[in-house]
Order: sequence, then C-alpha cells, then structure tokens
Amino acid sequence: MKKKYSPAFQLTVKYALLQSLFWIIFAIIGSFANVYLLDRGFYNTEIGIILSAGAVLSIVFQSMIAALVDKYQKVQLKYVILVLLFLLLLSIANLGFHQNNRLITGGSYILIFTILDSMVSFLNSFAMEYINLGIDLNYGLARGMGSISFAFIAYIIGLVIAKLSSSIILPASMLAVVIMLGITLSFRLPYTYIEARQNETAVHGAGKEGQSFFTFFIQYRRFFLLLIGFSLLYIGHSFINTYHINIIQNVGGNSSNMGLSISIAAIVELPAMASFAFLSSKVKCSTLIKIGAAFFTIKALLTFAAPSIGFIYFSMVFQMGSFALFTPASIYYVNKIMDQSNRVKGQAILGAATLGIGGTLGNFIGGKILDAFPVSVMLAVGLILSIIGFVITLIFTDRNV
Repeated sequence: MKKKYSPAFQLTVKYALLQSLFWIIFAIIGSFANVYLLDRGFYNTEIGIILSAGAVLSIVFQSMIAALVDKYQKVQLKYVILVLLFLLLLSIANLGFHQNNRLITGGSYILIFTILDSMVSFLNSFAMEYINLGIDLNYGLARGMGSISFAFIAYIIGLVIAKLSSSIILPASMLAVVIMLGITLSFRLPYTYIEARQNETAVHGAGKEGQSFFTFFIQYRRFFLLLIGFSLLYIGHSFINTYHINIIQNVGGNSSNMGLSISIAAIVELPAMASFAFLSSKVKCSTLIKIGAAFFTIKALLTFAAPSIGFIYFSMVFQMGSFALFTPASIYYVNKIMDQSNRVKGQAILGAATLGIGGTLGNFIGGKILDAFPVSVMLAVGLILSIIGFVITLIFTDRNV
C-alpha cells in the first residue's frame, strides 16, 4: 500500500483530476451535443454526420500525432495534451462567437469531437509514460474517478439545461478546459526518474527512426487481428450506449429510467477500475481482456433478452466486468506488447479501433437498423457481433502477456 502524500500518491491524485476534468468536458460539450445543435436548428441526420466526421477524423489525427511522438523524443505527451486543450478551448470559444452561423458551428463541433476522441489515447499514454518508469500511478482508480465525474456532471448539467438553456454548455466546458490546462502544466517528471528516462531512450533510441505503417503492421500483425475483435465488441457496446433511450422506451421506460440506468453503469465502473492494479498483479492482462470480452457478450445477451426496466438495470451491472475491466486491461496489454518506440502509436491505434471505428460503426449501423427495424433487431445484431468479437479476442490475445 502506498504511503499517503508519497510522490506516487500525489501523482495518482493529479492524474485522477486530469481524467475527471477530461470526462467532465466530454460530458458537457460532447454528451449534450445533440441538445446544443438541435437548439441551433440542426437536424438529427446533420448531427449524426457531424459526430461521425469527428470520430473518423480522430482516427487519422491521433495516428499521425502518435507517430510523431514515437519518432521524435523531444515531442512530449504533456505538450501534445496542452496543444490539444488549447485548440479545444479555441473551438468552443468559436461556437460562442458564431452561434448563428451553421457552417462554423458544424465545423467547430467536428473539430471538438476530433480533439476529444483523440485525447483519450494520449491521456492513457501519458499515464503509461510514468508507469513505465516504475512510478506506482494507479491508472484504474484515476480512470474510475473519470467515470464517476462524467455521470455526476452529466446529471447536474442536464438539470441546469432543463431550468435555463443549452447556452450554459459553452461557459461550463470552457471553465473545465482552463482548469485542465492548469493541472496539465503542473505535471513534472520526478528528478529521480530523469536518468531512467534518458537510459531508456539511449537503449531504444534506434527505434525512434521512422517506421512505415506496413513494417509496423507486419511486426504486430497478431495485434491488428485482435483489434478486429475489439472493434466488433465496441460496435455492440455502442449500440447499447448510443441508443439507450430507445432500448429503455422499448421496455416501457422513459428518460428518468435512462438516467438511473446510466448512473448504475458509471457507479459500478469505479470499484472495478480502482482494483485493477491489484487484479493485474495476480492475473495476466490477456486473461483480464478475455474476461472483459466475455462480460461484453453477456451484457449484450441480457440487454437483448430484457423484458423490463429492472432487467435493464441488472444488465448495466455487468459494466463492471465489461467496459470497466476491459479498458485498463487493453491499455496495459498494449503497453506490454509494444516496444518503447511504438507505445504511443499502439495506444492511438487501440483508441482508433475501439472508440473510433467501433464507436463510429456502432452509431451508424445502429441508426440505420432502427430506421427500418425494431430495437430487438439492433440488439440481436449487437449480440452476434459481440459473440464474434469475443471469439476473435480468445484466438488472437497473446496468452503470455
């Protein structure tokens, strides 16, 4: 157990603040994008295009930035995050200055989602940077605090918007971005680990030379096959998340039931993520990934079979073993299988495959299915994709990691 106020404890607290602020920003400007854009005259189809465009662009954007970070030692993740936050602040401010210009509003929101979706992998890599130097940062606990913060602020902002208007979204999100900028600036690599970082660079310096994507793909081809399974799992996961109100209404519920359902999922994430450091010391990451994939499939099955609101609530408890376990396990897994010169790129590709490809396809395919068929058909497709993703994960996960 780490001592209170130890450097590792202080770092965990600061990183937890960083994760919390990021997910607060995501909750305000991201989760309420529909509300904000609808109030400004956008149609649902247009909003879908904006969100999808941001997700697709983030796949390219984060891969390019990650390649630069891996190639050039002087490009530090801290400064990448600072630049992204500054661009995010400008994009949100731009929304305020041009509220009646649909073209600028749509373009600004595409950039906002490109930045938000990209930042997930860089924040993960930022934590791994310290962990790889032997610093006992509790990533799972910090990420779990992010989930709790997301649920809490989403509930509060929802109440405020209902009483006032969606205009609160811009100042609230800008304030959170400014605070996150300050927290990011406060991060320093402890002096006792400077030498370790320099030694690691000296040993792996040759790996910083440019590596083509084809060479990278050949070197990690098993990993790319595994990512197909991850993407399929996330498509099913996105069906449930994005169209949760449709699922709730299908069993006789309303937006209030949806709020409670989402809160249950967020609350159960914290203990699973907080205990991940202990779990990973006892169980291999590869095993934890397989368990997480199994829980994704079980959750998809329970949601498909749910006859009532109560059963939906019960299915959300399985968020503890699915997303909450799978997320840190996959991040640690990538950190272990990649050599030092490819770790940031590896995290970016993981994010692109899950939140990027999986999330985008989930949103698009789910919407198309719901336009033509009942909710049960979408959930059946999600279950089938989850089963296939689970099987692929079992086959291509490196059991030695």
